[in-house]
Amino acid sequence: MKKVILSLFSHNAHIIARYMLLTHALHETGIKIYILDLTNKLEGEIDKYAKLYKSKHTFTYININQCINRRKSFNKKELNKILNHFNKTDPTPVCSSTNFISEFTTENNIDLSPAIKQVKEDYLKIFLIKLLEAIDLLNIINPSIFVYACELDFSTRAYIAASNFNGLKVISMQHCEGNGEEYEQLPILADYYLAYSPYNCKKLIEMGVGKDKILFSGMIENDKIYTNNINIRNLHNHASPSNDIGKRIESSKYTILIALKPNNTKKYIHLNKKVIRILVEFSQNNPQIVVLIKLHPNDKDDIQKISIINKQFISDSIFIIKSSCPLTDLLKLSNLFITFNSSSIVDSHVINTRTIVIDEDDGKWPDWDFYKTFNKVDIKILELEIINE
Repeated sequence: MKKVILSLFSHNAHIIARYMLLTHALHETGIKIYILDLTNKLEGEIDKYAKLYKSKHTFTYININQCINRRKSFNKKELNKILNHFNKTDPTPVCSSTNFISEFTTENNIDLSPAIKQVKEDYLKIFLIKLLEAIDLLNIINPSIFVYACELDFSTRAYIAASNFNGLKVISMQHCEGNGEEYEQLPILADYYLAYSPYNCKKLIEMGVGKDKILFSGMIENDKIYTNNINIRNLHNHASPSNDIGKRIESSKYTILIALKPNNTKKYIHLNKKVIRILVEFSQNNPQIVVLIKLHPNDKDDIQKISIINKQFISDSIFIIKSSCPLTDLLKLSNLFITFNSSSIVDSHVINTRTIVIDEDDGKWPDWDFYKTFNKVDIKILELEIINE
C-alpha cells in the first residue's frame, strides 16, 4: 500500500480544507494518508474540518511529540552519512550570509567571529538532531511522498531534508493567495508545486520552477470547496443573532457580505469599526437589504468578546458571522462582496461574486488588479459605490 504524509505547521483554513479533500480522494484509491502535526496544537482544527468534509476516517493523525523518540545526540557514523549525502546534492549553506554582521563588526573593531561560529555550530547540531528524528519517523511509516504547505519553519525544513535523504518525492501545497511577493524569497525545495491562481503560477515560474513541475488546484470549476452547496437552514449555527437568518436572506432583495480585517492592531480595529458604521447606516436607510459581517479567520468565534461589535450594530438586517464559517459559502449567498486587500479576492473571483475592494493596502498583498474583476474604492466613498452597484 502506498503512503503519503501531509505535514501541517499552521491553522490556515484553505490548507486544512484542501488536505481534507485530498485525503478523501486518495483514500478512495487505496492510498494510506498520515497528517503530521508539527506544532502539536492542530488536532482540534483538523478534526473540525474532517467532520465538515466527511474525511474523519480517511487519514491517521500524528502528533509529532507522541510518535518519535527524542534524540539528544547523534553518532559520527550517522553524521558523516548525512553530511556526505547533502554535500553531493545540496551546496546551499545551512546558515544565511553574515556579511552584514562582518561589515558592522569591522567598522567598530568588534570580533564576533567566535560567537558566530558557535551559533552556526549550535544551529547545525539542533537541525541535525531534528533531521535524524525526521528520518526515524519516515523509516517507520515508509511513505512515497511528503507534502508540506509553503511555511519553511525549522521542523518542515528537517522533514524536507529527510525526505530528500530517503529519496521521497516532495510536493508543496501553496496557500491559495500565493503569498504575494514573498514567494520570490523562498528556495525551490519541492519536486512539484500546486498553484491556486494565475498570479501564484506566475510567481512560481519567476522563482525558477519549471512549468512541468507546477500542478493546478483550486481554480477549476469542479473544485469541491467552491461547488459544495451550503444549507442555508444551518447558517444560524454561525450567526448572531441566529434567529431566522436563513429566512431573512431568502426574503431580502439584496445581501451584502463584508470580510473584516483581523482585530489584532489599532489600525485594523479602526478600519473595521469604520466600515461597520457605514454599512449599519446604509442598512437603516435600506431595510430590504441584509448585511453579513464576517469575522476574520484569525479572530475567535466568541462574538461577545470582539471589541468592535456593539449591540447597536445588530438588528434584523445585520448579522455577525463567526470566523469558522467558510467564506466561500457566504459568497454564494451574497449579491455584493466588500473586502480589503486580501486573499478573499481570489475566492470572490472564482465564485464570480460582484466585489468592492476598500483601498487600504498595507503593501503586503500583490497587485490584485491582475484579476480585473472588482472596483477599488476609497473607504470615504464606500456608501456611494454600494449605491452605484
